[in-house]
Amino acid sequence: MKPTAKSKDDIQRIVSRAAKDAIDYIEQDVAPARLEAAKYFDGEDTLGHEAGRSKVVATKCRDAVRNAKPGLMRVFMATDKPVEFIPSGPESVDIAEQQTKYAQFVFNKNGGFRLLNDVIDDALRKKVGIAKVYMSEAEKSQIFDFELGPDEFTMMAGSDDIELIEHEETPEGLHIGKAQQVKRKPELRMESMPPEEFFIDADARSIDDFYICGQQRELRVSDLVEMGFDFDEVVELGSDDEPGEEEKEYRTNYRDQDDESDDLSMRRVLYTEAYMRIDVEGTGVAQLYALILAGTQYKLLDHYPVDDTPFAIFEIDPEPHTFFGRSLVELIQQDQDASTSMLRGVLDGVAFSNAPRWAYDGRAVDTDDMMNGEIGGLVETEGPPADKFFQLTTMFPVGDALAAIQYHDVVTQNKTGITEAASGLNPDALQNANVDAVNMLDRAAAAQPEVMARHLAEGGMTRLFRLVLRLMKEGQTGPVQMRLNGAFTELDVSQFDPELDVTINVGLGNEGEMVKVAMLNQTFDRQMGIWSQYGPKNGLVTMTNIRNTLADAMMLAGLHNVSRYWQPMNQQIEAQIEQQAAAEAQNQPQQPDPLVQAEQVKAEAAMAKAAQDADIKVMQAQQKAAIEVQKAQQDGQMKFAEMTMRDDLARDQMALDGIMKAAEMLGQYGIPVDMSRVYQLQAQNGIYE
Repeated sequence: MKPTAKSKDDIQRIVSRAAKDAIDYIEQDVAPARLEAAKYFDGEDTLGHEAGRSKVVATKCRDAVRNAKPGLMRVFMATDKPVEFIPSGPESVDIAEQQTKYAQFVFNKNGGFRLLNDVIDDALRKKVGIAKVYMSEAEKSQIFDFELGPDEFTMMAGSDDIELIEHEETPEGLHIGKAQQVKRKPELRMESMPPEEFFIDADARSIDDFYICGQQRELRVSDLVEMGFDFDEVVELGSDDEPGEEEKEYRTNYRDQDDESDDLSMRRVLYTEAYMRIDVEGTGVAQLYALILAGTQYKLLDHYPVDDTPFAIFEIDPEPHTFFGRSLVELIQQDQDASTSMLRGVLDGVAFSNAPRWAYDGRAVDTDDMMNGEIGGLVETEGPPADKFFQLTTMFPVGDALAAIQYHDVVTQNKTGITEAASGLNPDALQNANVDAVNMLDRAAAAQPEVMARHLAEGGMTRLFRLVLRLMKEGQTGPVQMRLNGAFTELDVSQFDPELDVTINVGLGNEGEMVKVAMLNQTFDRQMGIWSQYGPKNGLVTMTNIRNTLADAMMLAGLHNVSRYWQPMNQQIEAQIEQQAAAEAQNQPQQPDPLVQAEQVKAEAAMAKAAQDADIKVMQAQQKAAIEVQKAQQDGQMKFAEMTMRDDLARDQMALDGIMKAAEMLGQYGIPVDMSRVYQLQAQNGIYE
């Protein structure tokens, strides 16, 4: 028979029947075990108790989960690369490293710690933890006022992300009003699903091998309308029978009331998102489809082909050849019952020892006195009391009881692998123990938790990182910026390859952090030895390798801001450093021969000495010339002074001679002359006869 294309009714019939069968399987076979495990974890009384006896409940299930969870979280969050992409060849080395860093960056940015906390907790308590990774459009709206001309307004109004709120055109042709701009951007989202919302067929072996799987939950009519579905089509679909209702009510401690809201948009609708392989086109080869159904009758609203399911499954104890494994709580439920019985027995024994039962003759002993528990209280009797009332002795072997409880604790620890040494070494184990014995005990205590971590990493974390990378590759547009090896690098996400092999850095066989740090220190010493012996072109160790070694050592020590201590380094930076060094080498002159250089030094010294001697001679000549000039100036000044003095004397002598002749002439004529004035002039001019 030749396969034929399927109509919407055919698809509706196939997927609705498959979804109902899968959900019935979950409700009948899986949900009761999960609900019982939840009650054991919460310490509810599952054994029942007699009136007047102890009703305490041991909490081994909760204690085991709480002891195991911190160690598992530390394994994944202590390293920045719990999952690492492995290059398939030399050409994909850089891409693999970029993918690993970018996937971890997106994981942390989208609340990776909280997601991991939730799925590990569900895996420990409810068989599986389920993470869902999908792309959603994030909306960002902004309302603004505008005043634009005709051309600008036409351009704005024609934009797909603009919605007019108010608009008015003025007589001058201006457009005035208010508008809203809604920007939509693809955004990756990760969330942990409640296990009761997930369904899968009974024959499924893994999330890669199933007939149908999906998520079922309640949404509002408004939510479906926002998804693009018609209001009239979904408003009457209803939600009368939601699977997982009992588990949900127990988890939330709340029972939903009847939904009789007058607001039709807020009515609840059963929403089913199924993934199933169907031969829709009639080619004979089934293809994976996403099928959107709503209502209790599973009405098909939409279907479209997809590459993969959006679910990552986390398990701590998977069972071969079946989808659901065992939770940690399921492993020790019976042990909690046994511990509860022994603990109640011990407490009842203590109570009977402190307040034993009595046998008495009601005809001879006052009943009210017997019921009085007051210390030193009196009991009234008729006759001697020995045969009227006596104490009923109860055997209480407390030592044997406590030994039995301790033995049972050891049995429980062996089942779960969560021992005292796993959460902190028992002081008794350290007595007379050397370092090797302590390390052996430490490794033995961590063996079972490491196996759990390995299951979580191989299953859930590996698939989670593949989903993150695949969706980012499909939804990201344009280059992105992120810090890589301490430097901000522009990455082209469209070139990533989600199909690269994936390895994990946690689990069985990995040593402790101190051992890793010691190995990194040893690696650094060897790198520096090769570098110093063979130089930068050794072909085995680069500056990037050395920087990565130092960075990994600091990360293991808890110092994540590596760039504060070591500069960023990658192949591009190394190439730039080499180019700069080569350019500087070309600009430097060649080094001369040592003998020639020595002769040059001698010649330069001789030239320097000759120049110094010439300078001294010039200075001496200048000083001598200056002295001669100064002496000539002084001689000239003295000669000038002498000449001036002689001229002055000559003039004075001539004047005196004239006076004397005048005096003589006056004396001849009998005119008296005062000679004292003449003598005074002679004294003033230094003229003495």
